[in-house]
Amino acid sequence: MKTCSKCGVEKELSEFDRDKSRSSGFDHRCKVCASEKNRKWRAENPEKVREQDRKYYAENHEKVREQNRKYYAQQRELTAMGQAMDLQEYLEGA
Repeated sequence: MKTCSKCGVEKELSEFDRDKSRSSGFDHRCKVCASEKNRKWRAENPEKVREQDRKYYAENHEKVREQNRKYYAQQRELTAMGQAMDLQEYLEGA
C-alpha cells in the first residue's frame, strides 16, 4: 500500500506507475492523479504538445504508420461484422 501525495488516498501499488528514480520504485502520484495532471498540462500547452507529436512522428513514422494500418484494418473488420449482424437481425425480424 502507498499513499498518493496529491489526493492523499492510500492505494495498492498497482494504482501507481513505476518510477525507477524514486526510492519506492513507484511514482508519488497515483495513476488517476497523474493522468489528471497530464491532461491539464496538455490543455494548457497545445503548441508544446503539437511539437512533441511532430517530433515523435518524425522519429517513428514507420511505427506510427504500422499502428495506424492495424487499427484501420481492425475497424474495417468490426464495421463489416456490425453490418453483417445488422443484416442478420433484419432478416430474422422479417
